[in-house]
Amino acid sequence: MMRVAFLLSLLVPLLFGCSTAYKTPVFAAKDGGSTSFPGAAELLDAEHRLNVILVHGMCTHDEKWAQDTATAFLRGMGQSDTQAGLAPVPVPGSAIQLFQRTVPIGQRGEINLSAIVWSPATAPLKQQLCYDQSERTQGACAEPRYPYQRYRINRLIKDRLLDDCLADAVIYLGKSRGTINGQMQAVIAKALNVAPDANNLFIADSLGSKMVFDAIFKMAMNRTTAQEGQRIFNNTAQIFMRANQIPILALADTPSQQARMFSCESDGYPADPIGDLVRRQGCPGAERARVRAPLVVAFSDPSDVLSYTLAGSPHARSQPYPVIDVIVSNAPGYLGWLERPDHAHLHYDENPEVNRLIGCGNRSPAYCRQPAR
Repeated sequence: MMRVAFLLSLLVPLLFGCSTAYKTPVFAAKDGGSTSFPGAAELLDAEHRLNVILVHGMCTHDEKWAQDTATAFLRGMGQSDTQAGLAPVPVPGSAIQLFQRTVPIGQRGEINLSAIVWSPATAPLKQQLCYDQSERTQGACAEPRYPYQRYRINRLIKDRLLDDCLADAVIYLGKSRGTINGQMQAVIAKALNVAPDANNLFIADSLGSKMVFDAIFKMAMNRTTAQEGQRIFNNTAQIFMRANQIPILALADTPSQQARMFSCESDGYPADPIGDLVRRQGCPGAERARVRAPLVVAFSDPSDVLSYTLAGSPHARSQPYPVIDVIVSNAPGYLGWLERPDHAHLHYDENPEVNRLIGCGNRSPAYCRQPAR
């Protein structure tokens, strides 16, 4: 009996013990540069008006995501009593949804807050995988549930990460890309019509980062929309990427075994649209308003199998814009063996430390509680 009790005393901490590896974020900069960055509050103080655009990543999202994420962003700025209260804004001819509201931020000014929900653009194709899902993670599925037994963790990975999330990347990088890109262009233009000359701050998750800057790149390359596309990018002061996937998504647009050279007349999708948009400032006829490239701040959880650090990657070293990595943990790990893969990838927008850094930056921990300068 004593032996059993002794064994239990050893097993219980192992079974239930957990820790959060990066509860305190770690920062790293490209080429050993500064790891200091401003947040939305500091950018707002500069001109008292700021466009903030939220774009979700892989997996099914809806209006609830838009409202919750926008509210979490405001709380990260210290606006704990403010609800986002976004309203739907129709965009004719687009399946992608836009939710928007202008939010006053005390004496600092106002934020034109927009949330782009692109899930409806991929939902019809993803329904072809409904038959394979044990638990529904998408919209209405006519197919019966998968009839065979899957163990819980395997079911979680198959239903959520594969059938609902990774499927989005496959769809976007395939034959539907042009259609989705065109819809994204229309939604971005609509979102920024409210204050076209204000600075832009993009907060984009995983695949959403590629989608939104592919759209802006295509706008800049089209003679009809070139002026608008270049203006949108020229006004982009900072980009926050959560669950950064740029290094792996870039592989889809990189020719095999050869370096892709930038061309002012590019007719395809670039491996890195942000880098090519920076280089485009030197092209004939391009606006020359940009003095420096936007700062990219990339959040990644090392246990998120679908995200990558950016600053130290060969990809980022070849790009003409500054990069800062922020290493965080979105959920506790167990026994040093496992962090739930869905929580690791999907909980950046619920991580209070991530929201605080986006709202306040890391130059001063109390910046959002300081009076506007």
